[in-house]
Amino acid sequence: MSGLSLRIGALLLVAHLCGVSAHAQAPAILLKAERPCTTCLKLRPVTTLRGSGEITAGATTIIARNRRGQFLLTHVNEPAGLFLFGADGRPLRRIGRRGHGPGEFVSIRALKISAGDTIHVFDGQLQRVTLFDPELNFVRTGPLPGPVNLAVVLPDGGDVQNGTMLSPDQVGLPLHLLDRAGRRLRSFGSTDGAFDGMASWAGWRALGLSPRGSVWTLPFTSYQLEEWGLDGGLKRSFRRDPEWFEPYRIAGRLTPQNPPRPRADAVWEDARGLVWTVIEVVDPAWRRHLKPIPSVPGAWQPTDLHRVVDTVIEVIDPGTGRLVASQRFRDLVLGTSDPGLLVRYREDAAGEPALDLFRVELER
Repeated sequence: MSGLSLRIGALLLVAHLCGVSAHAQAPAILLKAERPCTTCLKLRPVTTLRGSGEITAGATTIIARNRRGQFLLTHVNEPAGLFLFGADGRPLRRIGRRGHGPGEFVSIRALKISAGDTIHVFDGQLQRVTLFDPELNFVRTGPLPGPVNLAVVLPDGGDVQNGTMLSPDQVGLPLHLLDRAGRRLRSFGSTDGAFDGMASWAGWRALGLSPRGSVWTLPFTSYQLEEWGLDGGLKRSFRRDPEWFEPYRIAGRLTPQNPPRPRADAVWEDARGLVWTVIEVVDPAWRRHLKPIPSVPGAWQPTDLHRVVDTVIEVIDPGTGRLVASQRFRDLVLGTSDPGLLVRYREDAAGEPALDLFRVELER
């Protein structure tokens, strides 16, 4: 079924039975992008995480920050590793280990810290969430309804998960609301229920909570910003058509003829009601920074990831539908589980990996 495009509008007929929303949907609004500020976003250094055993090569990490200023980190190249760093960036300890037992992991896909510094670790392969208390003691595990890509934790201890579920009442619906006991209350997040299993990043959404208890979503492969209520209704929808982010279905292999595709990385709402987005975009000189992989015929890789992929950070006022700021950074700077905290991977002069953390601010 993964290669089959599905359209399941008939689910709306049984929405009252399976928890799928049948709300009227709001039309998408084209964001007004006249003269946004292009120089008023500042990256303020926070700290640098270092540790040759705790940080591996590559840009993709999942980072969360607790109220003590400490950082929890897991990495795509070591998805069963969960590491604690001090506020000064020094590694302190590893939490758990690879395995299937209590407090063990196989493939961490999301990491969140909720009120009271409770740690929520979502394991996509084991399809379960593990909770630790603020002292990093194991509390319990709970089942997930299926593979999870990303998640946000709600103030009441429940969560909203992004994942592709292939059961009849969930396929094509990328968001899943669970209560604190892990029971699925409803699935939602799509106006048409379409699912294309062959598409790149099929069903993936960046997620961010709003103070009103709703969820902002941004598809990885198109600039379609949506606000969804926990009742399953689409509250607001905005779209952007910048030349650096054309929607796509298949990313394809990186070659000198096929550039890296843009990808939405993070979305959040700040205390002023402004919505921030972080987008990976191709660098204008990307071709000059590729090299072939000798062991894989026809395959290429970046010589310097920061010269192949840039970052665009934008600030949107959803109340007016206006783009407030749009700024390109000539580095790959990614979001974390902490809204407004960004991370950049680099290697120091000795070749040791390091993660620079920044707080992004809007100055007007």
